[in-house]
Amino acid sequence: MGHGPEQGYSFLAESIIKNDFNPLGIDFNTDEVFISDGSKCDVGNIQEIFGLDNKIAITDPVYPVYVDTNVMGGIAGNLNDNGMYDGLVYLPCVEKNNFIPELPKEDVDIIYLCFPNNPTGTTLTKDQLTKFVDHARKKRFNNSF
Repeated sequence: MGHGPEQGYSFLAESIIKNDFNPLGIDFNTDEVFISDGSKCDVGNIQEIFGLDNKIAITDPVYPVYVDTNVMGGIAGNLNDNGMYDGLVYLPCVEKNNFIPELPKEDVDIIYLCFPNNPTGTTLTKDQLTKFVDHARKKRFNNSF
């Protein structure tokens, strides 16, 4: 039997379009629907489109694949005695801050936000997410990407 096609079955994409989007008045072509084998592989693969010199910020705690893929990609730096990597910027999600991370205090290129957060289960409101989007937009315009 084996694995299905890498880009997913066309009947599945057609069904997603028909049942999820067409009732909302939205139409897609099947080649516009992304079907993956799960978020772990997607998170691991997405970092491949970024450069190795990027400074990464990550919520802590977080689903392990967010850290592990940066370690495997050579971006995370050295493992410190405290179990953290010196090449990553950690954004604490702890009881003291209601599991809501603050913006990074240092300059970073990429911020991984894992919400609903695994393992805390915390979600962010639209206003809380907007703070991160505004921060990214400000950085983008300041650095003339």
